[in-house]
Amino acid sequence: MAAIRMTEGDLAKFQQNSGRGVAPAAEAEMARGVTARLRKNKYGAHSTVIDGKHFDSKLEAKRYQELVLLEGAGEVMWFLRQVPFALPGGVVWRADFVVVLPWTTGSADVNPLSANYPVVLRVEDCKGYDTQAGKNKIKQVEELYGIHVLLLRAARKTKARRK
Repeated sequence: MAAIRMTEGDLAKFQQNSGRGVAPAAEAEMARGVTARLRKNKYGAHSTVIDGKHFDSKLEAKRYQELVLLEGAGEVMWFLRQVPFALPGGVVWRADFVVVLPWTTGSADVNPLSANYPVVLRVEDCKGYDTQAGKNKIKQVEELYGIHVLLLRAARKTKARRK
């Protein structure tokens, strides 16, 4: 989802080139530098920017923050964002995160700098809403690459029932 940030100079250019004015409320927001959304997401996800990185949803942004903290604590060796997986027919499915975890053997003689250091790869995808196409792509990735995709979901808000 794209966002527009207009400055006072941009506002003056817009008014000059368009030949029409801008509503006073919109002009006040533009002067303050408020970000305007161009279009609403089909499934209600809110685009988020954290550390200068763009995320398609708040859930994905929150998971990124968690992974950064886990990496700092040493529980995650490193992770990648938006990792592409090629599927038949020229289709590409992108996993939100591929996380590299150290293999916990309980042995103190394992050297993490050696080439034989075992690690665990975890493929994660943040899902707010499942579509049939998304389910099919994940099934294809799991079958072709022999991996398991961990789906991360947001906690659902439930309404209290009346008795």
